[in-house]
Amino acid sequence: PLYRIDIEISLAEHMMASPPAAFVQAEPGSQQIHRPSSFTGRQGHFRPLSASQRFWKRGITQCNGIIFALVTFLPRRIRRQTRTCHRAHGAASEMQAGQLTRRHGAAVAALLVPGAARAGFFDNSNGRDFLDSGMRTFVAANSPDTSKDKVQESVKLFDKAAEAGYPANQLWQRGLSLYYADRFEEGAKQFRDDVALNPNDTEESIWAMLCEAQTLGFDQARKQMLVMDGERQPYMRAVYNLFRGQDEAKSTATLENMAAGSGVNEFYASLYLGLFAEAKGDKEGARRWISQAAVADHGKNSGDYMGE
Repeated sequence: PLYRIDIEISLAEHMMASPPAAFVQAEPGSQQIHRPSSFTGRQGHFRPLSASQRFWKRGITQCNGIIFALVTFLPRRIRRQTRTCHRAHGAASEMQAGQLTRRHGAAVAALLVPGAARAGFFDNSNGRDFLDSGMRTFVAANSPDTSKDKVQESVKLFDKAAEAGYPANQLWQRGLSLYYADRFEEGAKQFRDDVALNPNDTEESIWAMLCEAQTLGFDQARKQMLVMDGERQPYMRAVYNLFRGQDEAKSTATLENMAAGSGVNEFYASLYLGLFAEAKGDKEGARRWISQAAVADHGKNSGDYMGE
């Protein structure tokens, strides 16, 4: 409806500048042709837009711009909150909430911008459905007999999500699956592409380094690790400093203290101490710390995608 009104007003303004001959009128007894400042669209009469009409026209135009900005740019701003949602509510809850939010968003978009909705501009449900299926499949990789197959299957589902229209450089879940499928070069590329889109994602820069450590060696991977700044989470800031080699001893002590605590700090400090040991080739240290993360309360009970 907003676009329809705006188009009609724009058409009226165009016609006022150069009205068809059928609509040009002269005053009785006069040869002067009048081209007034606006067009009512009824019986060939022209008259100026009132102040109220001009106000509403400007408002409609601004609303259209706001709607376009929300539809186009807002998803980029909320993208980083996905992982936070995982930690707070769990992967299953996030997927259900995401599906519900998408349905509500599509309904609002169809109401406000019906032409774009009819053209399929807001229809990306298939890509997101594949994404959700890939996440569920990855979480189900909890048996020694089926884990590798499930992880590989999750990669295929994430690939289908990208083929169906989901932005490929937002599929950090695919990067995790590639790491555990031992496809390290592809995983590094996935995480680097993600960071190129969102330069503030500290965790993805760490996972890119983890992938590259398996192919290039720990020292080279550390040298070319993506530089990040502005991380707000204390545990993630300590993890990043550890992987970057910025006062490694202090960062290790900080994370070990967190791992001796509880909650989200205990889980993530233990997890990344284990992954750091794995990147350095310390299998025993990796097993010890990751096992501690697995039994941490946050890892067992939060539903966090990383814990599951």
